[in-house]
Amino acid sequence: MFQSSFFGRGLTARLLASSMLASAVAVPAAYAGTISGEVVDASGTRTLRGAEVSLVELSQSAEVGQDGSYRFVNVPAGTYTL
Repeated sequence: MFQSSFFGRGLTARLLASSMLASAVAVPAAYAGTISGEVVDASGTRTLRGAEVSLVELSQSAEVGQDGSYRFVNVPAGTYTL
């Protein structure tokens, strides 16, 4: 005959809650990405070092590096204005 105990049910509930929490935490990372690019002058021949690029919807900004590149990491999936 099977008998359940209060401890057994509590442990099962805690394990289930822990696995659900771990799943909830892992999901957003799967939908994050990177936005990167290069800033050049109108002729496309010279990089614009030190320029500031803004990711409007997230209120984030990045300074363009010596090579003209910028990068935003861990950006949630969506449509953005630079």
